Amino acid sequence: MQRRWLEKKPAPKPQESIAQVVNRTVNLFDQNQKIAVAICQLYATRSLFFLQPNAKYNSPARLYRRSLPEEFVAEATVTIQSSSFYGRA
Repeated sequence: MQRRWLEKKPAPKPQESIAQVVNRTVNLFDQNQKIAVAICQLYATRSLFFLQPNAKYNSPARLYRRSLPEEFVAEATVTIQSSSFYGRA
């Protein structure tokens, strides 16, 4: 029996303006910082905060994930395929 008429489709999200996106992002950072500070106070430690670029927006992937050297991949492949890798003699 089909129950498609019972399933509710999520409402489409309204488009956010740039100001709303910036406000949401800053608010998220602020809330995360407050939570981290509260946890650090609870455990009597210090917290350090660094504002880093978000890889999701306008960042080349090559800056975050470099390709492995071919020599490393070849050596790793041989090692994994060898019987001694899994503890077999």
